[in-house]
Amino acid sequence: PLFSLLETSVHPAVAFTGLAADLEKNEILLEGETDTFKHLDEQVLLLRNKSEIKDLHLTKIELGNQGRVKFSVDLSFPVEFTKKLAPKP
Repeated sequence: PLFSLLETSVHPAVAFTGLAADLEKNEILLEGETDTFKHLDEQVLLLRNKSEIKDLHLTKIELGNQGRVKFSVDLSFPVEFTKKLAPKP
């Protein structure tokens, strides 16, 4: 379910470069980069409009090499969504 969600939620000018999941806290941290702050804003709006995402916080924004915008976003999900991601015993 997570990759299907991301597949339909990624702005064409954004590249996600990292993903860390904390299923006990129902959170996923995504790291990414894009070429402009406008594209970052559009990416945040795409994620905010997803009903599966309970909450979203930008936790880091910085200018990287060649002026690219690097960012981290912390996504919170309902328990029902993250249960689908947990490995089966």
